[in-house]
Amino acid sequence: MTGKSRDRWLDLLALVAYTLLALAYAWPLIARFGARLAGDGFDMYVFQWGNWWIPHALCQGQSPYHTRMLFYPQGVNLYFLSFSWLNTFVWWLLRGLMGNVAAYNFTVWWSWPLTGFGAYLLAREVTGDRRAAFVAGIVYAFYPYHFAQRNHTNLLSVQWIPFALLFLMRAVRRGRARDGFLAGLFFACAGLSGWHLLTLSGMLGGLWLLHTWLTERHEWAGTSWRALLVMVITVGLLTGPFLAPLAWEQFVNPAGQNHYLGKEGETQTDLVACVLPNLYHPLWGRLAAPVHQRFLRNKDHAVSLGYLPLALIGYGLLRWRANTRRGWFWFGGLLAFWLLALGPFLRINGVPYPQISLPYRLVGWSLPVRSLRNPGRFNIIVGLCLAMVVGVAVRDLLRRLPVRQAGLVAVVLSALVLLEYWAWPFPTTQPGVPDFYRQLAIEPGDFAIVDLPITRDLSKVYMYYQTVHGRPTVTGYVSRPPEGAYDF
Repeated sequence: MTGKSRDRWLDLLALVAYTLLALAYAWPLIARFGARLAGDGFDMYVFQWGNWWIPHALCQGQSPYHTRMLFYPQGVNLYFLSFSWLNTFVWWLLRGLMGNVAAYNFTVWWSWPLTGFGAYLLAREVTGDRRAAFVAGIVYAFYPYHFAQRNHTNLLSVQWIPFALLFLMRAVRRGRARDGFLAGLFFACAGLSGWHLLTLSGMLGGLWLLHTWLTERHEWAGTSWRALLVMVITVGLLTGPFLAPLAWEQFVNPAGQNHYLGKEGETQTDLVACVLPNLYHPLWGRLAAPVHQRFLRNKDHAVSLGYLPLALIGYGLLRWRANTRRGWFWFGGLLAFWLLALGPFLRINGVPYPQISLPYRLVGWSLPVRSLRNPGRFNIIVGLCLAMVVGVAVRDLLRRLPVRQAGLVAVVLSALVLLEYWAWPFPTTQPGVPDFYRQLAIEPGDFAIVDLPITRDLSKVYMYYQTVHGRPTVTGYVSRPPEGAYDF
């Protein structure tokens, strides 16, 4: 077997391992894949509605960015609804084969094996060690904040980010147009899964370009700029038709009717959350739950970095002289994005300290940061940087051991990270719709529905019911409701 063939088989083996782990991780969802919805919150119903609305609007020849089906009779713009275009497309392709519920569940589940495999390939590029890369893939795939977004496919679908960074690196170092195209394709996949993911991956990619231009520009290929141009064109062509209406709306209405603007001090990450045990763990999650209740927001969004990954970072810092300079970027990225996730000022155990300003105050005004609306979302990139730093540390550790011992240590480290990050059982929800709504679907005539009582969360459930009855409703939910939306 040639070296390249062996490498491909080892990569395939890693993908199989991540797939099997993801199947076990998603239990009992896997056993009820066509009967119960993945998730346990109200927000998942908005994505169900988006899956229904986009094909419905396109089939009627109308723009999916405006509807009178919600907030009837005036309707509402949907520029800033959390569409996940790529996941909706996958759902649409699969629903005829496996049904609506199973197709939606697939768009949730596939994030775990692909995230692990993408981080593995990126870490292999960074470290040059498959064993260390496999541990890094475990860290990013099963990082608790990833699980925390199980109800938000636009934030859950982080699997494209490591692929985008991988081919960005190759485009710069090899100068091949093919790598530039693949980098652009994966950046576009991130954006079409959720615009916040394009913003975050673009920030990380831009910082990496700046870093490598300052520190290793002499290693750039002569055709690097051509490959980067191909990347930019690819991203623009694939995302432009979807992004242009949002950009225009933001230009003509810069305030954005965004109820999160100015509340970054509420949506920040509490410092204590980073060092708590995993909230979702079946054994010690209950130890973290009372502390989470003290947080102002995100009481159920764990950002636990993990004690073993933190210990490996500590080891890596002690041994940093032995690491390559490329590891410095990921450690710097981890520190920078972690500080941004903490928001404009420090909050510890639910107590704000506005007198302690943090770097977010310096950049929070900028459009990319402001568009995220929530400092806590930087934890998506914190997880990837954490995984890469762990990979660099593990590589150094394994190189000090005999080959057989090194393999065993890599397996043990992977198992211990899984043990610490494990979330079980995977929550599911019965996709029930009252028979009354099914009857409304066959009632003659044109009429709208008033669903009572009207609350923010129940409005999301009513949107899910609308996918069955297909009638306009006077309520609804959008990320940025316009003034007067509830006047009627």
